[in-house]
Amino acid sequence: MSCTVPVGRGQLGFGVRRGELGLGRETALVSLVFVAIAAAVFGSYVSKGGFYSDDWANVAVVQQHGLLGAIPAQVDGIPQRPLLAVLQLLPHAVFGSDPQPHLVLAIVLAILVSICFFYLLRLLNISFLGAATVAGLVLLFPWSDSSRLWPEGSINQVAVILYLLGAITAFWGLRANGRRAALIHLGACVLFVASVLTYEATGPVALATGALYLAFASRRRALAAWGTDLLAVGAALIFSAATASKHVGSGQSLFGWLGKMARGAIVLTAHAVFPIVGGHTWVVLAVLAFVAVAAGLALLGKDRLLSAELKRPLLILAVAAVAIGLSYLMFVPAVYWTPQKPGLENRVNLVAALPIALFAYTFVQLAVLLLIPPARRQPRLRTALVGLIAVALAVDYGARLHTDEHVWVQTYRAERAELTALRAALPSPRPGTTIFTFGVPAQVAPRMPVFYDTWDLDAAAEATYRDVSINAYPVFVGSRFVCAPTGVTPGLLTPSSFGVLDPRVNGQQLPLPYGRVVFVDIVTRVVKRISSPRDCTLAASHFRPGPIQSSRLLGLI
Repeated sequence: MSCTVPVGRGQLGFGVRRGELGLGRETALVSLVFVAIAAAVFGSYVSKGGFYSDDWANVAVVQQHGLLGAIPAQVDGIPQRPLLAVLQLLPHAVFGSDPQPHLVLAIVLAILVSICFFYLLRLLNISFLGAATVAGLVLLFPWSDSSRLWPEGSINQVAVILYLLGAITAFWGLRANGRRAALIHLGACVLFVASVLTYEATGPVALATGALYLAFASRRRALAAWGTDLLAVGAALIFSAATASKHVGSGQSLFGWLGKMARGAIVLTAHAVFPIVGGHTWVVLAVLAFVAVAAGLALLGKDRLLSAELKRPLLILAVAAVAIGLSYLMFVPAVYWTPQKPGLENRVNLVAALPIALFAYTFVQLAVLLLIPPARRQPRLRTALVGLIAVALAVDYGARLHTDEHVWVQTYRAERAELTALRAALPSPRPGTTIFTFGVPAQVAPRMPVFYDTWDLDAAAEATYRDVSINAYPVFVGSRFVCAPTGVTPGLLTPSSFGVLDPRVNGQQLPLPYGRVVFVDIVTRVVKRISSPRDCTLAASHFRPGPIQSSRLLGLI
């Protein structure tokens, strides 16, 4: 589609000048740029990365039951996200157990997020360079990189793509008339609902998107379209809340956690604007406050030209700030998530990455506008300075992303090393054997697990031995074993969010019968079959549990 971006009743950006490329050509151009950036930034990782955490469970369940057979249990596990449940399994049915195609898919989805976001920003009259830069920063955003580096987490990007397509469709619908307009907006609502049923974190943003309709259509028409959104998305969110089985905090804890989430979002946004400052959060916040106050004073000052130029970036900052807050709203009830979660869990920032990148770029524009006001008649200098700072942000984001990629590659290597050592030490376990592994650290870095819960090592062992009757669990510091006359009862601790690793989650009965329990020290390759209470007591005292984190031990395996 090649068309000029429509200019509505109001503008959220710097407008579109005549003579610019049509939107279709612009999108094709930036798509090529994003593909090139992704190839440069993620190419090496795709060849070296692998499966992590839940990925192993999906590999095993699709191997055992096939796609159609695996779907019911997956939906039962996350009933509030039925579309996600299917989408998580589909790549394993198509690509099998080779992680590289899964990682390629993850990067393709990331590129599509940036392309769709660029398109939406252009519809909202953000300048071509501004929209391209913001969407490019989203592609590199390191504080949500689990959505690009982790096959399982990457599927959540589908929800963002569906939301963006819904918003794009809605704004195009505002340009149509009659029945065609109604049908187009119905399509937008379908996309919004599909997004929420994939990952409900997009819901609050989808609910609020209608406020932007007021800038591009008559009030009556904008409110009618927004009302339709509220009904459709609201119904999807009610379904999600009614079917979710996760813990919800009390009223007092929810209020306190809301404040914690807000502070975390402010800190993350501040560091996205000034990533080079590092841990000096107060310096960053002071600079942000200073620029905000200066902009406010300038807006109310006598320089009418400067005041007029400030209105647009200040409006964009306000919209972005609201969107950032809404991006985290669905995580508050769990009383667990914060924007500072590392590793696998930084996927909490998946939706917020988009408005944070927009906020960062617009803040740079605002600061440069104050530094070089319109009265000085140096628009090219302003554009060059904004571009230079944006490139600096992109380079910093890319450097952080590269550091994270190294950690993820180390984690996958440790996983493969543990499975290889396990297979070498215990090449042919009897059917029905439960394996406990010792000596391996739980994680390479915070929330970057080697194997540390009921679903990862257990599933990986099933896939490795191709035997669904095999169970395997890691043993870490603080764990213990009860060696009763009737069998072995493990009390396993884990640094995962669940705290306790319980084999009963996998349908096993406790105690585990003697003769079917094996201890394996991954570092020394020592194997001991537990056939009696005495075997259990001696082995439990001699086998060394793995630490939470140890680079030295990782080197040994």
